[in-house]
Amino acid sequence: MVSYPADQMQAVAQTSRTQLGAGLGGAVLAALWGAWSGASGLIAALNIAYREEEARTFFRRSRDALVVALATGVFMVLAFALLTLFPLVLERVPLDPAARRLPPLPAGPHWLCCALRPLECSTALLPAGGRPSGAGSAPARPLGRPCGSSPQLGSRSTSHTFPLTRP
Repeated sequence: MVSYPADQMQAVAQTSRTQLGAGLGGAVLAALWGAWSGASGLIAALNIAYREEEARTFFRRSRDALVVALATGVFMVLAFALLTLFPLVLERVPLDPAARRLPPLPAGPHWLCCALRPLECSTALLPAGGRPSGAGSAPARPLGRPCGSSPQLGSRSTSHTFPLTRP
């Protein structure tokens, strides 16, 4: 009986360091190119969504896309580290057992409303058009809307009101 994963592991172990380094370098370059392409497409889509003409040069736009891609990668690594290390740190901190439990998720469709609430709060001070206020812009949206009442969050399916205050 031939063990395919074991054969592959032996082949990798017998490969020279030069070949392994070249393979790793190629994989990193391919990942960076893919992330750069995705970030460049995201920038182009945002330009279309906000009806903006691209005023940056090719090199500046490429640099900005690479910065967005690298920042996203760093964020993902930090988020993964937080998710994996937080339980280990929590075990070492002396806490009451009741404080170690996470609060339960809301039942029914309310969990989606609660998950999207920080996004809605972050845009609550923007004008109704979604752009920063300036000359000729629409007035700011009212605060204290019912959860789910904005067009971005869907129809009014809940009656909960989360009060917002201006800082």
